Amino acid sequence: MSEQQRIFAAIERYYEVLVEANDPPAQHSLLWDDVATPNRAAALRVKAQENLAARRGIRWPEDRQPLVRAPSTVLRQDSIAVVDVCLRDNLETYDLDTDAVTDDSVSYAWAQLTVTDHFGGWLVSQYRTVQQFETEELCVASYQ
Repeated sequence: MSEQQRIFAAIERYYEVLVEANDPPAQHSLLWDDVATPNRAAALRVKAQENLAARRGIRWPEDRQPLVRAPSTVLRQDSIAVVDVCLRDNLETYDLDTDAVTDDSVSYAWAQLTVTDHFGGWLVSQYRTVQQFETEELCVASYQ
């Protein structure tokens, strides 16, 4: 695998863990440490705790599709890479007590992630949503 492929794979795994560690929410999940730097992992644990307190979980829908679309490296310098992606969020939010789906909408967001080479493995260190879109085409076109 090329370095760029390893960086993109780290981002894809980050989002897989985001779902896995919130179905149901597990603030103490060790999975966070496999995909995020310590500061970013701490923020994800806080979000999982918020989901747990709200009795809310996140899971894949039956028609599971990749969340990360069209990754594009913006900057690659020393031990960091900044990557733009279009996120296709079709995840289901559900009530932990009843298992009832509370949100199954589909949305797209241009996100920018900073990925850090952390002792030979790539970990997400920063995340920000740049803009929301109604279609994947508009999302990808916004940064390419």
